[in-house]
Amino acid sequence: PILDNDKVDSDEDSKSSYTQDAQKDMITHLPGLKDVQDVGFRMFSGYLPVSQTNGRYIFYWYVESQSDPSSDPVVFWTNGGPGCSGFLGFGQEHGPFHISQDGILTSNL
Repeated sequence: PILDNDKVDSDEDSKSSYTQDAQKDMITHLPGLKDVQDVGFRMFSGYLPVSQTNGRYIFYWYVESQSDPSSDPVVFWTNGGPGCSGFLGFGQEHGPFHISQDGILTSNL
């Protein structure tokens, strides 16, 4: 889990409310974005095991709620398919940023 309810700290800016695994996956820098700390929400990226027996994992990019991350529901969205990466929708449609052709990220509000 991303949040460890046993470790929730009163300081919402503190990383102590996240498990150690989540802290390892926390995005602290993004090419095309001047300062990831200025976006107003946290993001995490990594791989989730699908079949450890077969060594299969799925890439994820988790974006915290911009409203109330401790109580808002989590939405798991997948898209893509043959010939189209799911990352395309994240960067042009439903993600928090638009990704320009030159790699600059702008807000998708």
